[in-house]
This record gives sequence, C-alpha cells and structure tokens, in this order.
Amino acid sequence: MPERERDPAGRARNNRPRDQHGRPLPRGADGVERLPDDLVLPPDEAVSEAQRLIDAGLPFPAHDVLEGVWKNGDAAERELWRALAQLAVGLTHAQRGNARGAVALLGRAADGLGRWAGPVPAAVDLDGVRAYAERLARRIEGAGLGGLDDADLRPRLRGTCNLLYERLSSSRCSRSSAAFSTSSWSFCAARCLAWMSAARLTLVKSP
Repeated sequence: MPERERDPAGRARNNRPRDQHGRPLPRGADGVERLPDDLVLPPDEAVSEAQRLIDAGLPFPAHDVLEGVWKNGDAAERELWRALAQLAVGLTHAQRGNARGAVALLGRAADGLGRWAGPVPAAVDLDGVRAYAERLARRIEGAGLGGLDDADLRPRLRGTCNLLYERLSSSRCSRSSAAFSTSSWSFCAARCLAWMSAARLTLVKSP
C-alpha cells in the first residue's frame, strides 16, 4: 500500500485534484484551484473570501476558509464559525444532490447561529444567514433539490450591508464615492453602527 501524502509537520494530506463540489478526481485530472491546507485568514478577510467562493459556486472551499477560523481563531467565537462552516457544507451537499445531508447541515448551521449570543464578528448578518439556512432546509425537505437554481445556493453572509462593509473595510471611505442614495446610506449606516464601532473604522463624510 502506498504511503499517504503528508505535510512537513507529518499530518496526512490529500493532494488529489478536486472538482468544484470538493469531490476527489483522479490524479492528473484538471480540478479547481486548491486553497492551502494551512490557510487561516483574519475574520474579516475570511468572510470576504468565503463570500467570493460562494458567489463563484464553490461552497466547499468556502467551508475550508471558514473552518480555518473556527479551528484556529478566537476560542470564544468558535461555535459561530463552526455554524458558518456547516452552512457551507450544507450548500455543498445540495450541489452534490444529497438532499438529506443538505437538510441536516443547514439545520445544524441555523441552530448554531440561533444559539449565538455574543458580539457578531466581521459584520456577519447573523439573523439573515440563520433565516436563509432555515428556509432552504425547509424547502429542500419539502420539495427536494429539483427546483433550486444557482442563486438559491448563494447566500449573502453580510446581507444588505455587504457593499457598504467592503467600502468601509479600507482605512478611509468617502460618502460621495459610494453608490448609495441618501436613504440607502442612512439605512445601512444605522444597521451597521455596532460593527463600525467595534472595528474602529473611520468614516469620512463628504462636505
């Protein structure tokens, strides 16, 4: 039996290429780009990268990104990141045609998000993501996977504040540079006040 591939620390690794749903392919096949096995991003960057991957129809590597924070980040926040990783696994099961697995993991994600009582890191739309997981699990349980399209499997981790957050993630943000009407800006700014304060971001108002 051939020896298993291992990283420099001696941990077992599977370096076979994978398809877009995370399933191993034969050696030498063209698979999707793999993330580094030891990738651990800061929370803000992890959510942005996970969203990018989900939007690209790649929830399996999005799970890897979220799992990195879950297993290596702040111990006090691990249950929240675990729930977000389970959401990505639920989406992966749905892509693979595994309705039972999708319902189970989406349910666990919704339960974990619903139990979270601490501050919400990285501007995650906790209520919105939990409601999405619950709705999708009920839909799959009741009607199966047949009626789902790509958009149904691409939740917004930061909800309606996603664009505002991405702009404010830089050190300076001009109101005049954001594509918001006055009412949209006021709504999103009020919704995101808590995380703006926590992140100590500087909001530069235009004259």
